[in-house]
Amino acid sequence: MLGRWLRRRTADARQAEARYLVVLIHLILLLVVAQYLAWVFVQAEVQADPTGPVALLFWGGQVASFGLCLLVGMVGFQPAITVSLVEDRLHLQQGEVTQAVPLAAITEARLISARLFHRHYRRYAATQVFINRLGAEVLLLETAEAPLVLGLAAEEAAALRTHLEAAKDRPMEIAAAVVV
Repeated sequence: MLGRWLRRRTADARQAEARYLVVLIHLILLLVVAQYLAWVFVQAEVQADPTGPVALLFWGGQVASFGLCLLVGMVGFQPAITVSLVEDRLHLQQGEVTQAVPLAAITEARLISARLFHRHYRRYAATQVFINRLGAEVLLLETAEAPLVLGLAAEEAAALRTHLEAAKDRPMEIAAAVVV
């Protein structure tokens, strides 16, 4: 939730990711400092009566604040990816983000490791990313404009590669007027 909130308010995805990490680290540090500060104030009462209401409130507050930190900072979901081949275009949609790529513009479709994606392709602003769940491999579509990375299941990625190769093999009908 925190990452999405920051992403909506930041124009650059890399800057939003950096802010997310900084805010999450500060949130965890705040949680630790608050735990120690609270312990200073309730230590005598908790040690005097470990099963009393103050002790239960202290330990319950600890668990609740840790759970809230996990919920806000770590739990989230990505919208599903919809991939469709319509005529001579590959249409991609994930939530509100859509992209249509002409099949002729796709120069290569190959599987790459998720590690290579993180270390190389994800660092470039031109890379278009459509990932729901990151597996061991992602599908890389090379185009003249920018690489596209799709996080699909292995069988879905293989089926899409097969369709793309079949579409490249069949000739495209081009309607054009011949001027003499």
